[in-house]
Amino acid sequence: MGCCCGDDNGQAGNLRVGPAPQGQAQGNCGQAPPPPPVNPVRIRVQVPPTDSVRGTDVTNFPVPNNIAFETNSGAQDLGANPPLVVVRNTSDLLVEIETNPANQADRINLNITAESGTLNAVPAFNVGAGTLETNSCGHFQVSATSADGATVIYLNLIIVDVVVTNPVVNTFNQAVIFSATAREATCKLYDTRMGPAPQYADVGTFSIEAQADIQLVVDGNPALAAYCDGIHMGWTNNLHRTNGGVTVDATYDGGRRVVERVPVPQPALRRGQTIDSAVTPIVDLGIPTLDRGLNRADNGGDTVFLNWNQEVPNTGDRRTISNKDKPNVTFPIRHPASNTSFIRRVRGSIDFKLFLLAYSNDAPFSFVAFGHLDWTLQYNCDFALTSFNYRMGQSAANTGQLGATDNGSTVNATVFQGIPHGQEARAAGCELRPPVYQNLVLDYN
Repeated sequence: MGCCCGDDNGQAGNLRVGPAPQGQAQGNCGQAPPPPPVNPVRIRVQVPPTDSVRGTDVTNFPVPNNIAFETNSGAQDLGANPPLVVVRNTSDLLVEIETNPANQADRINLNITAESGTLNAVPAFNVGAGTLETNSCGHFQVSATSADGATVIYLNLIIVDVVVTNPVVNTFNQAVIFSATAREATCKLYDTRMGPAPQYADVGTFSIEAQADIQLVVDGNPALAAYCDGIHMGWTNNLHRTNGGVTVDATYDGGRRVVERVPVPQPALRRGQTIDSAVTPIVDLGIPTLDRGLNRADNGGDTVFLNWNQEVPNTGDRRTISNKDKPNVTFPIRHPASNTSFIRRVRGSIDFKLFLLAYSNDAPFSFVAFGHLDWTLQYNCDFALTSFNYRMGQSAANTGQLGATDNGSTVNATVFQGIPHGQEARAAGCELRPPVYQNLVLDYN
């Protein structure tokens, strides 16, 4: 049925019944009908992972996918509509709106407000680009509203800040030199507080320890402190500098050398392998390199922390984060190419940067740095043995049998430098992507 607000003579008030004249739209006084209403259906947020500082070897170890968090709830209450919880200054969040009809997010009104008594400013929200910064802390709420105001979807967002206090760093400078088997000589630095250096390396000894007290902060309502349970922290170590890809080298009779190198992974290489790079060419991975014992392509959560990292307690808003580390260098007693060429000295340094990082359970591949320190192991060890008659595989030789002496090996560390409110880990220079440090190999010539 057509209609026209006027008769055939143009007089108002008459209703014409029947089809509209040819070429005239049906209804609404000859105008096109209004478009159907567009309603928000879902808010989806993606949290990008921390990318590689080094930027190499992305083929073998790709960066994990974005972590997605979504809600279709019209409830504003945190209990009915649980929040996304992230650390302050996590990578910018990517916000998407799903609509009905589809692909009409430009007809939805987006807004962000502070809730639950949060006094801090709302984080910057670029609606056009769909990016939401995390440069604040508290409870915030993103709303997606239809043009007529009839339909609203809410996303609750909790941003947690970290305050670091009482950072302490201790280093220990007495060298221990020993052989793990009849094949190898190892140099390690020992904690002198445990007494005289033992004949053999003590598994409980460490070269460095770092500790800091932290308070997790959510501005506003004290009840929001419960969401701090979803935040975790730890110490992550990076191999920070090398000399042309070499960290430490050993010199043998006749001037032969064996050097530590960190190569780009390849099937022919395995950790600790001794190779001749003239036969098996090596491409150095480059720095920085993640120093960690797990070889996982999806490194996230606490897998990027050092083995002796401790978070006590691991819930609540106040914790102590501590770590101990005990790097060592190990070389063959005989040169790989000459059974009569014995090790004579070990020289060189290993330079590290230790980061204090935080992540959330909701975004386990996205890290924020709240401070760092530099530390260096300097090796200066000599070996005076004239014969070595142990059978292959026999138990360890002691320091005296190796004729080993230490000529001033040291471990030194700088003062911890805090980063107030944190910095996205990649921007802070922290490498978190594999391959990790266990790919170190020995190259000889």
